[in-house]
Amino acid sequence: MTLSTRLSTKSYFPRVRPWLVALACAAFPSFAHAQAAPQPSVAAQVKESATAVLTLNAFEVQADSDKSYGALNSASITRFNVEMDKLPVSADIFTDAFMKDIAATSVEDVVQGYSAGAGFASGVDNGAASAAANQPGDRTGNAYIQLRGMNTPQMQRDGFMPVGAFGNPGSTGVGRTDNFDLERVEVINGPQAMLYGGGGAGGVINVNSKAARFNTRLKGSALFRADQFGSKRGEVDLGFGNKWVAVRVASLNESSSSRRVNIGGTTYGQYGQLAFLFFQKTAPTTVRISASTTLNRRRLAAGLGLNAPGDTRNGLNLHYILATNQAGATNPVTGAPYAAGAILNGKLNWNNVDSFGAGRAFQEPVSNQFYSATVDTKWSSWLTTQVAGGYDAYTDRRINPGLTFFAPNAGLNTTPDWAMSVTPSDSWQPARTKAGRVAALITKDFFGGKAKTQTLFGADFVRSDFAQIAYGWFQADANWNIIVAPGSTFTSANSGRTPLAPLRWSINDGSVLYPFDNPARDRAVYN
Repeated sequence: MTLSTRLSTKSYFPRVRPWLVALACAAFPSFAHAQAAPQPSVAAQVKESATAVLTLNAFEVQADSDKSYGALNSASITRFNVEMDKLPVSADIFTDAFMKDIAATSVEDVVQGYSAGAGFASGVDNGAASAAANQPGDRTGNAYIQLRGMNTPQMQRDGFMPVGAFGNPGSTGVGRTDNFDLERVEVINGPQAMLYGGGGAGGVINVNSKAARFNTRLKGSALFRADQFGSKRGEVDLGFGNKWVAVRVASLNESSSSRRVNIGGTTYGQYGQLAFLFFQKTAPTTVRISASTTLNRRRLAAGLGLNAPGDTRNGLNLHYILATNQAGATNPVTGAPYAAGAILNGKLNWNNVDSFGAGRAFQEPVSNQFYSATVDTKWSSWLTTQVAGGYDAYTDRRINPGLTFFAPNAGLNTTPDWAMSVTPSDSWQPARTKAGRVAALITKDFFGGKAKTQTLFGADFVRSDFAQIAYGWFQADANWNIIVAPGSTFTSANSGRTPLAPLRWSINDGSVLYPFDNPARDRAVYN
């Protein structure tokens, strides 16, 4: 059940440097009995129309004032603004109104649920094999949205800027791109997808940022949503503008939970765009500067096995033990008592079986900062140009140590309690992407406006750098210098350093969210 209200008022991977030069042409005939109305003047285009589909130039679509599900035009299918009913294209376009009405909070939710032929799978299985790791709140790494059976390695933002990490798509977190700062999601199939060098063979997913609108009174919306598990989501979206300058801002605050104890997380986001209009009478030029930042902190599910030497269930996965009714004190088939007794003193259940990752000891904070700037100029009735650039900084700090679920007095557990054991470690996975575009659009009418042609010349540049750096904990002296045993070399065990001993804590009363300090810190004092 969901309740919602909306108020309208150091091992480095190869660098990727794909270049793409695009040439797109389209011809739109108009017959005498269905001739289009004359094109409005530049001054008329500056004013916001009732349907908000008229634009200052052919690179920009204004559509967020349209509260319907139908999209009348798109700037992504051919990289210039076209009317959808004039092209025989295969595309799914999801508007902001549609995404809010279905309570979708991410691009992945929308595409997988409502785009025909879309799915989700990792590089090693078909998705169904990893269904146990696809519950709400789960992290499925190295997995991609698939369009028509083929991976889509990256999403494009505003038609030219890939965001997030290449190996783990998603700009807000692994496998997740929040839509709080988006006004449209487009799934483009067929030959039109070839316009995007970083796209997949099956198609391309493009998302459009919320745009600042000129000549718009202050208006906006607020949304609050809650569910029976305690999840809460709040959004605010505001915008206004005059004939010279416009502003758009959006904010997100979300905490997510599910039926499973301690599985979920928080997401914070801020977005803003400034738009300026220059030289309205000679060469109308629109300058847009956008910035978006998100921080997602997800507490991960832990699929654990039982460590109980001498017990016939030793080594079995806790899920299997629950599914076969072996969590009690006696064997359900033979009636013989188990050496370790009832697991977790009879408190193990489907709601907490994945919850022993200890919060901070098994989490994934992801931050993402996106910046872009575009300059669109209409030089004459037939020539429009665009220059754009963007930068995306993505940082994933995955805290994913080895965990052990101990029975009382089993193995290294010298206590009479059910206990967890962990040796903290984490992996820092930064990624950065730079992108640029230069494009020129030539538009020409023939035969008194009965035929129209649009030709685009452009070049895109994209470069991505990403790395994966693992960290471990070692003993240090009072000055925080790591202690190295005398005579040690690089080939010595741990290079002569002394690793932190495993940490253990009691779980007799159930999972513990914060048993010790945040393992993502660079130093700590124990005992």
